[in-house]
Amino acid sequence: MVDINARAVALARMNLAANQLVNAEVVQSDGYEALRGQEFDVIALNPPIRAGLAVVHRLIEESRRQLAAAGRFYLVARTQQGAVRLAQKMAQVFGGVEEVAKGGGYRVYLSRRAEPSEKG
Repeated sequence: MVDINARAVALARMNLAANQLVNAEVVQSDGYEALRGQEFDVIALNPPIRAGLAVVHRLIEESRRQLAAAGRFYLVARTQQGAVRLAQKMAQVFGGVEEVAKGGGYRVYLSRRAEPSEKG
């Protein structure tokens, strides 16, 4: 789990401890800055919409670079806060997007990191 906000990080760590979860880690970071060089099979993003579209777009773009080959990227967003527009950005960055869930004013989108075709 990653968050730029120190209080959010502290609360997430408390939740891990309270639930005796040992297979998770909480990192304070601006996006993936503290995670450079690491790859993930799955990334789930609840973007900080109020931080602005430029920040959210940066996180989507960085997510693609942090995904392992054939990795999956999920994004949840409120429909009224530009979810469809974010799906369009995901399609642009990943080459495709699908809506996997919708309800309660939210949408969940999935993009996959395609295997690199430039190998040769």
